[in-house]
Amino acid sequence: ARAAHVIISGKVVADDGAAPPQPVAIQRVCNGQTSTIAYTDASGSFQFDLNRDEQPSSLALPLASEGASASQKLGPDCELRFELDGFASRAMPLAGITTGSSVTNVGAVIVHRLAQPSESTVSASAMAVPEKAKKEFEKGKQAESKGKWAAAKEKFENALKRYPKFALAWLELGRLQAKQKEVTAARESFQNALTADSKLIDPYAELTNLAIQQRQWKEVTDITDRMLQLNASSSPQVWFYNAAGNFNLQRIDQAEKSLMRGMRLDPQHRFPQMEYLLGLIFARRQDYPGAVTHIAAYLQLSPNGPDSAVARQQLAEFQKLSGLSGIPGTR
Repeated sequence: ARAAHVIISGKVVADDGAAPPQPVAIQRVCNGQTSTIAYTDASGSFQFDLNRDEQPSSLALPLASEGASASQKLGPDCELRFELDGFASRAMPLAGITTGSSVTNVGAVIVHRLAQPSESTVSASAMAVPEKAKKEFEKGKQAESKGKWAAAKEKFENALKRYPKFALAWLELGRLQAKQKEVTAARESFQNALTADSKLIDPYAELTNLAIQQRQWKEVTDITDRMLQLNASSSPQVWFYNAAGNFNLQRIDQAEKSLMRGMRLDPQHRFPQMEYLLGLIFARRQDYPGAVTHIAAYLQLSPNGPDSAVARQQLAEFQKLSGLSGIPGTR
């Protein structure tokens, strides 16, 4: 059956009343999974279908194999985030938004400019993009939001013909290619985005996801190391991926260090899989009571998460090994 429509519109406005200087990335965060679903246009306006527009290639969790249902996407643990370098991140809960053919207008979303924008993340090339290239890019995003992949690809390519250093166009072209399983072409597009603007974070995130899908853990750690050099405090999720890469390379101590950094940045437990990975690290060291504690915490935070079934099996095994049983909240 076709997924129900979840159409959301609105407008992002800077705290001084002006339109944002660059397209604002709109992300869905649900049970620790983050995905970029849309960008604003030049005026700051946006409209997208949450079920149609989701970009599964955007930092999907390594062990997640199935997308969320419409009800899960609108649950109490789900929110939209509006991200723009130089501005404080803005979150909006999705609970209460209904499915159907009508459009839910969330009104104005005000983002607040940081006092000292990070020089390591502000895009240096966005202001140089010619107006005609910007228009082609916006047409591409409109086509993409309607599921017209071929038309979107053509518009992004047109934008790049007009301005080959258009980093966001390379990024979106790469996302389309990744969606269509054109891994080599997608990787090249993401690299081109970084060549055009080495301080843009999203291409690193996409390259990380490609490496995770192909289980190229050395590449995962290399890319996330570069992301963390650009901005060590930007995202607990990047620390998590760095930890996951190191864990799979048997670098247990480094994995734990990265995980601790990420968990300190995530006091609200938006990324519960960090508890799960910490439990696996304890198990690797044969500290089974510690493993039980953290895997149980993961299941309490995310009982229906993408790894919950496997985690429950592992929890039962570690309970036997540690002589513990009946941990509350794990059934």
